[in-house]
Amino acid sequence: MTALVVGMVSLTGCGIAVPNLLGTIDVGMQRYTMAQMRQIAKEIEEGRSVEGRSDGWGTPYLIRRDGAGYTVVSFGNCGDPDVPNGSEYPVGPTTGFDADIVLANGQFIRYPQGERR
Repeated sequence: MTALVVGMVSLTGCGIAVPNLLGTIDVGMQRYTMAQMRQIAKEIEEGRSVEGRSDGWGTPYLIRRDGAGYTVVSFGNCGDPDVPNGSEYPVGPTTGFDADIVLANGQFIRYPQGERR
């Protein structure tokens, strides 16, 4: 009987620990991605090539340049864009790990809540 109770407690603990671990990993991916995006912005402003880069989840960044400036987009952990191609992104914080992160002309305009720095 004791072994059964201990086993049930262990499984319950794993059920809580695994989602917490996955959330922690995704927070790390967001922070890594944002740091990379800042570096890409710096390189764009220096006139360097930034093609072929991928975000923390392994998805290639969408990098757009035009006469008005540049935009760097990470599609989050889902890897799919939140808006149709050519559409403008809503500005402000996001709450999900699958939300796109957008840096325009050196400023994050769409970013994980609490992470704008």
